[in-house]
Amino acid sequence: MPKISLSMIVKNEETSLPRCLNSVKDVVDEIVIVDTGSKDNTLNIALEFGAKIFNYTWDDDFSAARNFALKNSTGNFILYLDADEELSNNSRNELLKLSETSEKIGYYCTVRSIDEYSKQDNTIRYIRFFKNADSIRFNGKVHEQITDSLIENNYKLIHSDIEIIHYGYNISSKDKSLKAERNLKLLLKEYANNQKPYIAFQIAQSYFILKNFTEAEKFFKISLTSNGLSKDLQSESYYYLAQISHNNFDIIGSENNIKNALKLNDKKPFHHYLYAKILQRKQDYSNALNTYKKALELNKRADKIHKENLQTVLLNKTEVIFSGINLSLKLNDKRNLDFFLNELSFEINSNFRHQKHNYDNLIKILSNNKPISNDDIESIFEIISDENLETILQIIDGITDFNLKINLLEKLHLQFYEDLEIIKRLALAYDTNNLTDKSITLFSSNYEKVEEDPSALFYFSSFLIKKNQFEKALEIFNIIEKKFPHIYKLNPKIREVQEKISKAIKI
Repeated sequence: MPKISLSMIVKNEETSLPRCLNSVKDVVDEIVIVDTGSKDNTLNIALEFGAKIFNYTWDDDFSAARNFALKNSTGNFILYLDADEELSNNSRNELLKLSETSEKIGYYCTVRSIDEYSKQDNTIRYIRFFKNADSIRFNGKVHEQITDSLIENNYKLIHSDIEIIHYGYNISSKDKSLKAERNLKLLLKEYANNQKPYIAFQIAQSYFILKNFTEAEKFFKISLTSNGLSKDLQSESYYYLAQISHNNFDIIGSENNIKNALKLNDKKPFHHYLYAKILQRKQDYSNALNTYKKALELNKRADKIHKENLQTVLLNKTEVIFSGINLSLKLNDKRNLDFFLNELSFEINSNFRHQKHNYDNLIKILSNNKPISNDDIESIFEIISDENLETILQIIDGITDFNLKINLLEKLHLQFYEDLEIIKRLALAYDTNNLTDKSITLFSSNYEKVEEDPSALFYFSSFLIKKNQFEKALEIFNIIEKKFPHIYKLNPKIREVQEKISKAIKI
């Protein structure tokens, strides 16, 4: 009898399958491939690796296909992978060592998802390696799980150092949305007959990816009010609810939700990063800076504390560092600025050596607080990115030559045409230079973005008032009141100006 069986389901995986099978060919004794309808070269590749191939008619049920693969896997231990995954080199000996036991046992493995698009890798810990038995079955039409079955069969579940690298999320936002739509269809179908909180959680996540935040919020709340959701996923649900509230500029709601998330699990770097943003919006700047530091610290320790987090999203460290730099600059806080600039220096030496000269120049500009020269401008424009854009905008804020400022902002707008912060700064620069008509035109042509930000709407209304377009300005204030009720209630200045315009129009 084989010691270890690799158990897989595949369809049209000719691009990914060789990488996957190469990673395990020397450690597994049997490769079982269940094909659900490939039309490419998948099966020929599988045969080259000596796989046993079984055909299966797809019926919108991942667990059913997985269980068919289990039924045909004869090893003492089962390792299950997807074609877009590979076993890490460092895990091969660990896999062999853990397979020596005769106990009924399942091993949590770290599945590290690579995402070069968002630059936010994440890790999830699943049972992926377990003792084979006829009574063990997957459940769930999508996001299928083996854990419940192992628990029901009195398996011991323990953590291991096995790492699996997953490339399935290393795709564009459009492709992620298509995958979420596919999953959502299957999840809703399953939820109609099986209203488990875990399924509600997965539905909510799918809606969140698809930016249907109303339905996402509804199902996250359902998952939290149902019995049986794990503590880790409860924490995740509160995190997502905090993010939704933050997007809606609801400071109280976002803070309450993120505090609930942290009560359940305070070891997740991304949760602290969101909390720092919430505190910053709340103008609790000192705690915001400390929380950015906490997020960085946890991110550095992520590999050491991963057993406490079944799911961890790893931060884009550069993004967090620049968030700390931006707030320190805003507060003229030299001590914290030096801390984050020091962190940036370490990051440059690790990941940006090819741009070290330009980044070192940026650090000098920030630390010396000196006027920017044309050479400086050329240098920092060579390294401008989504992560450091706000920092460079703050540097441009300090330029007193308005023609130069407008030229630089217009140049940035061409490169980052969807960035609302650039649009706002450019509009304000036009207005300061008595080009208010250009400010109005810029906001009008980017109105879909402007209407998602209350401060941008407030600027827009002020431009309209300057040009005596009172009725249009009042429309903008009414939109703020309707779309951002939390901001409207907390900002008496908005209501005061709104009332003055209303009276002026009536007169």
